[in-house]
Amino acid sequence: MKERFLNKELRVSTGGRSIHLPGFTLVELLVVIAIITILAGLLLPALGQAIDSAKRVNCASQTKNSVLACQIYLNDNDGVLLMRLKLNSSTLWAKNLVAQEYIDDWRITVCNIQPYRKSFNTYLTYGISYHFSSSKYELCPTSGPGLGGDYLLTNKIPNYSRFVLLSDSILWSADSNYPNGSWKVGDDAYPSAGIGNIYFRHEGFANCTFADGHSATYKSPEDFRTFGIRKTVAYDGTVIALP
Repeated sequence: MKERFLNKELRVSTGGRSIHLPGFTLVELLVVIAIITILAGLLLPALGQAIDSAKRVNCASQTKNSVLACQIYLNDNDGVLLMRLKLNSSTLWAKNLVAQEYIDDWRITVCNIQPYRKSFNTYLTYGISYHFSSSKYELCPTSGPGLGGDYLLTNKIPNYSRFVLLSDSILWSADSNYPNGSWKVGDDAYPSAGIGNIYFRHEGFANCTFADGHSATYKSPEDFRTFGIRKTVAYDGTVIALP
């Protein structure tokens, strides 16, 4: 069988018979390429959104698993959760849970899209609830073996289903009190810029898990205001302080 292009046609010679098949013109080929390009342009953003959504769901699962580890720790320690051992200490809530073998892999305490912060030499963890000025639910001993440490007393929490325990948060600037990523979120706007804030890092969404173990994803600062959290950081870095 012989094949050859003649006059932009494909001629197939078989047993003395010639079958003429139409070939592709340059214009037709360009049209096909243009259609493929348009389809790719339509599908790629949708694929990107699907990937972002999957990362957000995975992050929510990580906060939930981290809170589950906290709950088991609380059951074993009379309802007291170590948030930070001492001021400027590297023993934070996440490291303590790993050291005590309540968590096998420390990476579940870090958002999957949280970048490495070289200035802090660490991957900074999810923010843990802390009420800066009032210390309504915390114990901060000024003497004794727990001197300088921060401990969450869950028996003081009136409503577990409305108490944000862990959430997406951000350390926007360096602070000598928080060199190891001791992120905290709470009802008060911490005086140092960018510390203690919910962060809408997932394309404008933020994940959180409450003390009772249920997780939620929110998009509006007003959503967190209903839980007493007044200071948040938008996806673009804008600090939002609600009255």
